[in-house]
Amino acid sequence: MIDAVRDQATFRNLRTQGIRGRSGPIRAIFLPHDRPDVLVAFAIGRKFGSAVERNRARRRVQAALRSPGLSLAPGAYLFSMQRETLTMPFESLLADVQNCVDRCASRLAVSH
Repeated sequence: MIDAVRDQATFRNLRTQGIRGRSGPIRAIFLPHDRPDVLVAFAIGRKFGSAVERNRARRRVQAALRSPGLSLAPGAYLFSMQRETLTMPFESLLADVQNCVDRCASRLAVSH
């Protein structure tokens, strides 16, 4: 189950201790934890575009995260994206999200 990051400490730890990954227009910061849940947050600044565009981009990435084929390790994720996520085909977006998450996981394996 995917839930939202709600506390400032998790945001702070993501920024300072998180493992970063990138694929295409998607960037993620991952922070593993011992609980079995997945927490997700989004960082989309006003430079991205209007509120409608920011919300649409966030909803598209959320839909990709809920796809049955996507595998997420337990932990907290902070996603950011570029405007390209608004117009790219959903299959490409899904592949970039999976690649981004996989890169975070591979960097975690290397660091431990």
